[in-house]
Amino acid sequence: MNQINPEYRILPTNECEQYIIKNGLELRQFSMHYSIPSQAGLVYTLPNGEFVLVPSHSKPSYPGIIFRDAAIFKKYCEKDFFPIEKKDMTWLEAHAENMKHFNVDSSFYIAPLENKFFIKFPFKTSDDFEELFYKIVGCVKDKKTKGSEKESLIYCFALSIIEYLNTVKHFKLDLVKYHEIYNPYFEPIIIFQSGRRVNVISYLFIAMDNPGKDSFRSFRHYVGL
Repeated sequence: MNQINPEYRILPTNECEQYIIKNGLELRQFSMHYSIPSQAGLVYTLPNGEFVLVPSHSKPSYPGIIFRDAAIFKKYCEKDFFPIEKKDMTWLEAHAENMKHFNVDSSFYIAPLENKFFIKFPFKTSDDFEELFYKIVGCVKDKKTKGSEKESLIYCFALSIIEYLNTVKHFKLDLVKYHEIYNPYFEPIIIFQSGRRVNVISYLFIAMDNPGKDSFRSFRHYVGL
């Protein structure tokens, strides 16, 4: 995990905490004057001028960041994106920049589906999604499929459905900004004409978790597909 950069160093949280103690501070002595946009990190200002960011709640192996100085720390706060590795991010967190332009460039979620299943988007009718739904169910149930690939396929499929609901069925789309421990992510919400808000991603994960022969019909009805 050790990552070297002129502006910062990334180490596991437990190693960052050891570094804080080595530099003369106790772990209770985090700064009350500095925070990050997510409000889920603790900031330590060391006597040597470095700023150390560790999560306020996470596993000891989760990355902490040692910034060279106050200016570098503030720069990343202003960007609202901290340079941890993608393997330590959720899928939506890792694709936050792509999600900002969701309606402009769909390649980040369409290409994985096209390459995996030899299909071509855009789908023209809602019926076109059913066969792909059960193909993805097959991948999710297959023990040979890695967990990260299963997760990616479900997210990509959900986003392809959301695009269809937004551009073909003309439901409104709301990208709601949240934060993980450090970084932002955007959760797409479909809004029905009645005003009902539907989290397609969450419901698709539920449908994929315990699929049956009528799973797609139930999912389709719920999300308005």
